[in-house]
This record gives sequence, C-alpha cells and structure tokens, in this order.
Amino acid sequence: MKEKKPMQNLKRIRKRRGLTQKQLAEAIGIKWTALSEYERGTRRPNYTIVAKLCKALGVPLYEILSDVIEVEK
Repeated sequence: MKEKKPMQNLKRIRKRRGLTQKQLAEAIGIKWTALSEYERGTRRPNYTIVAKLCKALGVPLYEILSDVIEVEK
C-alpha cells in the first residue's frame, strides 16, 4: 500500500486553479522552493501557511488535508 504524504492534494488543487508554484508562493509570501517541498512531502507547513494556502486557493482546510485526516461524509 502506498503511503500518503501530508499535503499531497496541494499540487492537484494548485494546478486545477491554473497557478504555478511561483505564483502561489508569491501570493502567500513564501519562496517557491518551500511550496515545492510541501507538495513533495519533504517539508510540512505550519498552520499559518496552511491557512494562507486555503485562502489563496479558495478551498476549505479539509480539502487540502483530506489525505491526512478522516473526513466524515
């Protein structure tokens, strides 16, 4: 079974919004290299960054973290 990494939905959501890593990173005030690390799962963002990502992407928290937490449907 493939192990899920935190924030693995981030790349999918970003691409769906038509944003590059650089555009999204600039929108939330971080370096694009940090965003790349979040997407690859080699680095974890703090809560403030996750909140900024949600706002910039226009998605609720659970959509970005749905691979990390169980969401009741």
